[in-house]
Amino acid sequence: MALFWQDRRTADAAFAAACAAIGHGPDERHEEARRTAFWWTTSRPAWPHGVIVFWRHGHDWQFVPLDRDENPIRGHAEQLHWPAELPPDEAARRVAELLGEPA
Repeated sequence: MALFWQDRRTADAAFAAACAAIGHGPDERHEEARRTAFWWTTSRPAWPHGVIVFWRHGHDWQFVPLDRDENPIRGHAEQLHWPAELPPDEAARRVAELLGEPA
């Protein structure tokens, strides 16, 4: 598992695929300097305008809700108390819970 997570793009793709496999794949994915942003831009039970989940590999997970124009709501970013490196299927299950969807 350790070698798998050293390759950020492979880990990102595995996470996105695991989410898609349970019906909750992200609408967009953006690589940033120190993290990857996964966007769910459609209405979800827990987030009427969508949400962004940020993954800083080896560090942490965060999320921020979107406003009706699909912009991040300033000052609403929160830490997700998840282990920094989760197996893709476990991370996908947790995202489904965050979205308020069945896993």
